Amino acid sequence: MIKIPFPNMALNDVALDAAAAPRMFNTRIVQKGDEPFWLLTDVKSIAGGAPGGKIRGLVLHCHGVVSGAGGAFSGLSLGTGISIDDLKHFTIIRGVVERIYIDACQAAAGSSGQRFCKKMAKAAEAVVYAADTDQKTSVSDYQFLFKGGVIDGFEGQIWRFDKEGNARRTAPTPSDSSGLSDLLD
Repeated sequence: MIKIPFPNMALNDVALDAAAAPRMFNTRIVQKGDEPFWLLTDVKSIAGGAPGGKIRGLVLHCHGVVSGAGGAFSGLSLGTGISIDDLKHFTIIRGVVERIYIDACQAAAGSSGQRFCKKMAKAAEAVVYAADTDQKTSVSDYQFLFKGGVIDGFEGQIWRFDKEGNARRTAPTPSDSSGLSDLLD
């Protein structure tokens, strides 16, 4: 389990299992008709009322979109969808979101996933974390998720994209006595 810095927020896709959905300081269930511009405008508004006027960790919990088996990553299935062309809307949250955790399958996979994450980091001027393989949540993780402020660990290689879009591999710290870890910055 990975701790998400407080104050935190989760955008959880309505199509995913509610029991596995991260719970944060602010949690939103994203409906299929919600557009990226309005989602990010909402995040900015929530950040304005959060302690310190910022969201330190924003979780995007949804399916990753790939073109066929083993195909290229093309976006996130969150609301009406977030494609590479929609990443321009992430400028809305500049200065009010510090870190974005993409909890979606194959978000950092291949050149298309890497390009997507880099462009998001640069538009938001936030650090972005994502993994390069399919993600899953074990039933044994639910007890931690119910407490809030955490996501289950990433499967595969975790990538960190800085505010300029530079990418590097990263890993979680060893778990503390409560079974939680952080991502190395």
